[in-house]
Amino acid sequence: MLSGGSMQQTKKNQGFTLIELMVTVAIMAIIAMMAAPNLQSSIDKRTIERTTSDFEKNLAQARADAVLYRKKITIHINVAGLDTETDRYWALPVDANIVFKTGVCVGGAWSTTPITSLSSIVFLAQGNVESLPANIEIQIKNEKAERFIYLTNFGRITSSFKSTFEGDCE
Repeated sequence: MLSGGSMQQTKKNQGFTLIELMVTVAIMAIIAMMAAPNLQSSIDKRTIERTTSDFEKNLAQARADAVLYRKKITIHINVAGLDTETDRYWALPVDANIVFKTGVCVGGAWSTTPITSLSSIVFLAQGNVESLPANIEIQIKNEKAERFIYLTNFGRITSSFKSTFEGDCE
């Protein structure tokens, strides 16, 4: 017969009880439910960051190619197609929106105007942008995040987390 100490030793080697496992699984499920909304928000933000970076790189590459090859390079926005020597195509992800606008400083504050008919951007051989009414801001956004690209008539491209047209102006 086993002594009391041996029985206790055997019980310790048997593993976890069903109740201990159920409590552990329940705690893990609660933690996962709390983290899920934050995870989706992070995914949405990352999608916008990646989309903005991709568009900014496409603009910069088109400008560089226009200067290098001394040709007009056209980026067709939100249109599917195969890239050619002079035409590039860039499509927005399904869950994102794009807004184009110009801004004018009036009395120390920005006055913005949306551009609704912009479907392409053409870079000239000098690196300038053809037929751009003014410097434009391109806002790429979804429900959780937004990023901005600022494009000048001279072809300068910058991106930011904040709109150029926010705050005071000179």
